[in-house]
Amino acid sequence: MVPLRVRVDPARPFGQLLRQTHATVEGALRHAEVPFATLVRRLGPPRDAQRTSTLRVVFAWQSLAPGAPEAHRELVAGALGRPVEFGGALWTPRPLETGAVAFDLSATASRSEAGIAVALEYRSDLFAPSAIDRLAANWEALLEDIAAGQEAPRAVTDHERTRLLGPLARGPQQGFDEAPPVSLRIAAQVAASPSATACVGAGGELTYRELEACAGALAGRLPAGERIGLLA
Repeated sequence: MVPLRVRVDPARPFGQLLRQTHATVEGALRHAEVPFATLVRRLGPPRDAQRTSTLRVVFAWQSLAPGAPEAHRELVAGALGRPVEFGGALWTPRPLETGAVAFDLSATASRSEAGIAVALEYRSDLFAPSAIDRLAANWEALLEDIAAGQEAPRAVTDHERTRLLGPLARGPQQGFDEAPPVSLRIAAQVAASPSATACVGAGGELTYRELEACAGALAGRLPAGERIGLLA
């Protein structure tokens, strides 16, 4: 097991992130002989009885080298749910249910001539089954776009995008220079649906009418002519 640390910069193109991750994996594999226990001891990460100290998400790739015995190839193919003959006996690989997992989330991919199968294990106290289903669908959409050569592959499915953004996902897409200022867009929304929910936070909800009133009150307290920076 080789632990990796990858820093994700949302502003960086996906191709650069992929090359960075590839270089990180190659560098880590050059030191794969270092015992994992030795690495943990030298790093000295904070201990947490509820989870592992260095690894929380694990990916395992199982593949056979070219020229591997046919029996081995068939056994890997059996991970896709098909009985195989091995050593004169008929084997049906089945998942081992232990009732416990070692990591927050682990993905094991098995490759054979029949295709690629992925098994996901997760902590049920951290993830709901529906969340894992969405994760798997989003991952599949990402891989499809990568295989199609997309420079900016989807991070989520179209259905998930609509679920997350709600009505905003169904609106027309405009370039930054073409879109009207936010203030004018909010004013138009106040005129069209003043009682609709504009924002939700820990302190409750604000309608568009209330949001405009709060913005106006705040604007009245700001010094005239001063530039104001906002961080959202």
